[in-house]
Amino acid sequence: MKTKIKICGIKDKDIANLCVDLGVDYLGFNFSPVSKRRVDLEIASDILNHLDRHNNRYFKIVALFYKNTIEDIQTTISSLTIDFIQYVVEDKTVDLETIQAYNIPLIPQIAVSQKIEDMHLSRYKSDFVILDSYKKGMGGGTGATFNWELIWSVSRKYFLAGGLNHINVKKAIEFLSPYGVDTASGVESSLGVKDADLIKKFCYEVNS
Repeated sequence: MKTKIKICGIKDKDIANLCVDLGVDYLGFNFSPVSKRRVDLEIASDILNHLDRHNNRYFKIVALFYKNTIEDIQTTISSLTIDFIQYVVEDKTVDLETIQAYNIPLIPQIAVSQKIEDMHLSRYKSDFVILDSYKKGMGGGTGATFNWELIWSVSRKYFLAGGLNHINVKKAIEFLSPYGVDTASGVESSLGVKDADLIKKFCYEVNS
C-alpha cells in the first residue's frame, strides 16, 4: 500500500499547487498563533478557493490548531472547507468538546517521549494519529527525529512525523511501515519557507 504523504505549513499557492501535482495526500495549514508557519486566514481561504477551482479535489485539507482561542478556531472552521482538524494532545487550551460539534474528523498529534503501544492510543477514536517528536513547550515542528523503536509495535494507522526529510524518510518507512509520513521543516530552506526542490525530493523518496 502506498505510504500517504502530508506536507504541513503551506502558506502560498505555488507550493500548494506543487503538492497537488506531486500527489500529496494531505495538505496541512498551520493556524497556530505561536508558529512561524502560521498562515493568515484570508491567505488560506484564497489558496483553497484556487485549488478547488483548478484541481480534482482528491487531496485532504488539514487545519492545525495549537494555542488558539476557541473563537479563533470557530472563525477558521466556519470560513474554510476543512477535512480534518489536527490538534496537539498536550495543548490544554483547545476546547475539543466545542470543536467536535462541527463534526469534522480530528487528528490527535502525540509527542513521543517513551514507548508507545496500541493500548496507549485506544482513547483516541480518530481514523489515525500523528506520532511526533517531543520537545517541551512545542507543539511539533521541532525538526528533530525521535527513537523510532519507541513506536515499533504500534499497529493502528498513524502518520510518522518529526525531522523527516528526503534523506531519512525511506529508512523510516522501511523500518516502521507507517500509514503515512508528515513533514514541515524537512522540506524548508529556512524556518517556515517551503522549498520546491526539497518537496520533490521528499515525495520521490516516499514513492520510490
